[in-house]
Amino acid sequence: MTHPEIDRLVGMRDLPEITGYSRRSIYRLLERDEFPQPIRINSRCNRWRLSAVMQWIDDLENNAA
Repeated sequence: MTHPEIDRLVGMRDLPEITGYSRRSIYRLLERDEFPQPIRINSRCNRWRLSAVMQWIDDLENNAA
């Protein structure tokens, strides 16, 4: 299921609450290219499209079924 209405950017601080994964687990998934890649805002700031994260969660649910 896609979530086109959700198009805001979220930071790492928000991802554990959204996904249920710890920050460390999210970083591991990123290293293995198993989590949506962030948008680099500047050299010290990354953000994720909430719609991409929600799609990733939907894909996890669909693959588990």
